[in-house]
Amino acid sequence: MTVVIEGSELPGRTCRPEPDGRGHENVHVALGGRSTDRPALAVPGRPGMAIEPVPGDAPAARWEMPVTVRRDEDGFDFAGPFVRGVRDDRHPRADLG
Repeated sequence: MTVVIEGSELPGRTCRPEPDGRGHENVHVALGGRSTDRPALAVPGRPGMAIEPVPGDAPAARWEMPVTVRRDEDGFDFAGPFVRGVRDDRHPRADLG
């Protein structure tokens, strides 16, 4: 199947999540995963890649990703390069970074 993630009201190119906290510059949003066939950036200190990054001040972001669905004696399971988590908590991952 194809999963579509659409984001709006992105955080901006700069942000300070906490009033007294650390500010962030050059913010982008992206898929988290391990795909070699899409534009990606390495994120220091995080596993995987930031795939198809979109500037944080863009009006919206949209990604499509393949997800494999398997059925076995325990029910359905989801897999693919963009699916994370243990079997009972699988989810596509979009990163702010």
